[in-house]
Amino acid sequence: MQVYEGLRNAIRILIRELGNLKANVQAKRPRLAGSGETAAKRGGVRKAAALPKGVRAMLRRIAKVGAKKGLVFHPAQTASEYGQILQQRLPNAQNRVEDFFSGYQKVRYSGQELSSLEQGSLLEIGAQIVEEIDGLERGD
Repeated sequence: MQVYEGLRNAIRILIRELGNLKANVQAKRPRLAGSGETAAKRGGVRKAAALPKGVRAMLRRIAKVGAKKGLVFHPAQTASEYGQILQQRLPNAQNRVEDFFSGYQKVRYSGQELSSLEQGSLLEIGAQIVEEIDGLERGD
């Protein structure tokens, strides 16, 4: 019985010390400006501004619907290359495709954030692209 009591006490002490150690390590990590994240959480590399979740989700939705119609977004492709493929296959939506993917590139690589109005417009354009893709026949 005393063995178990001693073991419980040792585990409590170990857990408390690990918690203290974690707090000390987090306090010593440098913070990245405006991100609320530490450099260590990002592997020490500062990334571009995060895309609004809606824009990322819309690109995934476009790719998912496109894949069902034979317009697969391959892992080796950039978003811009996929946009060019969509422009070729969607002649009636070329301007919308260009607008969506240029907006995506702006947010993804420039570090600028979109206003809620710009993001809403981009998402609306993305929804129109999805409708255009839905109207295609597979392999069309």
